[in-house]
Amino acid sequence: MNAIEQWKAKGTPYNEGVLLYASFPSHNKVLLKNFQKKQSPQLLEKLKYELSKIDHSEKAVVPVKKEIAKKTTIGQNVSKNEVVQYIEQQQIQHTTKQALYFHELPEELRPTLLEANTIFKEMCLLKVQLNELPAEAENKALQLQIEISQKQKRNALCWEKLDYWKTHKVAPKEAKGKFETLSPANLVKQEQYLFASISKMKKRLELNRELLKIASGVVEVNKIQRTITKQESSLIAKNEELLKIKALINGEG
Repeated sequence: MNAIEQWKAKGTPYNEGVLLYASFPSHNKVLLKNFQKKQSPQLLEKLKYELSKIDHSEKAVVPVKKEIAKKTTIGQNVSKNEVVQYIEQQQIQHTTKQALYFHELPEELRPTLLEANTIFKEMCLLKVQLNELPAEAENKALQLQIEISQKQKRNALCWEKLDYWKTHKVAPKEAKGKFETLSPANLVKQEQYLFASISKMKKRLELNRELLKIASGVVEVNKIQRTITKQESSLIAKNEELLKIKALINGEG
């Protein structure tokens, strides 16, 4: 049983949890400062979540073998030029697979496609760096895995916007929330609010998708479909707000 599991077995005492969180090199300084100010039910739940995330990430780290795979894995002996070439090849395959080009998009969505492609290239580079790490570099491996995961979420959001346009031929709603002036405590509160809001929106969306399957009559089908379209657009905007808040909490804003 590791330290986090022992803490949970003891009933998750708040102050001990804060000290435990501070002991991990990957802890977030803004969150730690917020945890150290005072105890509240919301902060305890956030502390449990953050420590569980660290526990899961550490268990997911496995020794990385230093070898060159035949086709897609870049090993430690590959030159920088070959790494760049590998990334470019993956980028071409990615863009071709998506079959979407700048001239096909409205002007406001072209930066989104550029961002999606750029993030994908950055993920390829981070994956190369992860593959080249020695087996004992577990902390660095964890850091790279977290960074890749964050970029995957942003990349997925970009493609949600683009897929929405491909389906409906209109851009989804833009995130309107302004969070830069919020205190660390209020950022955490807003994050928890968005978690709950997004969960409710997903449930309503899934319910309407099920209703659409059994709907009869053109009027009813069109009404439900319009509702689903609006819900999908709102969900994209809320997810973007959540990513912005996470970036600010992590000191990236």
